[in-house]
Amino acid sequence: MKSVYLLLLSSLLLVNYLGAQVIERGKATYYADYFEGRKTANGDIYRHSGFTAAHRTIPLGTRVKVTCTGGSNESCVVTVNDRCADHAGGIIDLSKGAASHLGFLRAGKTSVVIELLDENLSPEEKAKAKYSVIVEESEAVENLYPLLSTLSEKGYENITLNFVSEKEKGVYQLIIGPYKYKQNAELVTHAFRNEGKSSRMRERKDTDN
Repeated sequence: MKSVYLLLLSSLLLVNYLGAQVIERGKATYYADYFEGRKTANGDIYRHSGFTAAHRTIPLGTRVKVTCTGGSNESCVVTVNDRCADHAGGIIDLSKGAASHLGFLRAGKTSVVIELLDENLSPEEKAKAKYSVIVEESEAVENLYPLLSTLSEKGYENITLNFVSEKEKGVYQLIIGPYKYKQNAELVTHAFRNEGKSSRMRERKDTDN
């Protein structure tokens, strides 16, 4: 039986998934017309037709999925390339094109769910990325299979099962990542903790293999 577990474990280490984790819920607004043609925080020129967004803290360059829960139930993927003030109007400012797709141009504001997708990293950047999230740990690898199945159905990126030897016993860790930005790893960790998981962020040291 152990050989079956090890075979499954080795195959799982080779599989990549592209997924999302809910990190925030609240109200979305959209850019006013006078922002057209202005520079965003990362130097891009804002265009109404682009699918971009401004957020207070999500690292620039991060892609997020925004789903309207206030009516249309439509979703779109936007790249965070600007900053917005912490105001009562909402948690994210979307481009006019994104707002049109979600169907709230007339209302001006809608309820949304924000899911973290990925940081759009190149292979070289992924190799250098230091942060990951240990979602759960168990001394018995089979205890992690239900969660692994759930995460794979949701479509997570880079799910791995890692075995760590500790004195006379060891523990299996279910890990997702890597993340270039510490803050994104912290957001995902916090989201899993809100779901009742004992998740924690892991930072790879330069001496780690």
